[in-house]
Amino acid sequence: MNNDQNNKKMQSLEDLGYGIMRVGAVLIAVAIVLFCFAYTKIEPSLLQSFAFIFSGLLGALGLFIMMVGITGVRAEKNKTNFFLYDKKEKRNVDPSDLTVAEIRKRISELMSTFKHKGQLYIGDLFDEKRPIPEQFKPLFCYEVLCRISEGSREKAETFLSFGYECAEVFSRYLSQNGDYELALKVRTFISNYSSENNNTDDFCSYITSQKQHIEEKMLNYTIANIEKFGSTNPQEKE
Repeated sequence: MNNDQNNKKMQSLEDLGYGIMRVGAVLIAVAIVLFCFAYTKIEPSLLQSFAFIFSGLLGALGLFIMMVGITGVRAEKNKTNFFLYDKKEKRNVDPSDLTVAEIRKRISELMSTFKHKGQLYIGDLFDEKRPIPEQFKPLFCYEVLCRISEGSREKAETFLSFGYECAEVFSRYLSQNGDYELALKVRTFISNYSSENNNTDDFCSYITSQKQHIEEKMLNYTIANIEKFGSTNPQEKE
């Protein structure tokens, strides 16, 4: 799903609310016309009473439908998004304005809640006791790899030393975004790592060469799943 498709989908929800409001307005207008017609044209009192009652019910239904539409439009406009919400503007920005830098900044802020004594333990990011929504986990993987591509050999070696369980986690969540080749490479590097067969330099070279690809996949994944991050603040759940 590209930016235009996301924009249309988000816009259509708001359009639906306005459409419901228009239906309500039409019903109210019809009710007013019927009331006036009954008051001036209908002479049998019983028939006139029925017309008054029907116009009143029609007007009440129209008012109710309008309120539903107004509530829907307000809810859509006020719905925050983890990646799109601008705190200064107090509104969501357009998905087409979202950048990798902004995604990484917000993911880093979230990941910082898992630090212990200033260190980030990768295993904690996927701890089942941490109620982190599934849609964030591929982004955690991409951010960890981005940091490795920008960091020291020691950081890469620490990552590789996490072993088979970490390899499985990264493979699963990268594959979730269709990033099968990167998932396989990372899994292979971790699985082959040992103090006797150190492949840290090869791993660093590979991840560094893949940084642009990793950031592109990060951006594409976020935009394609942008609605999954609506009204989501995992930090509040901890």
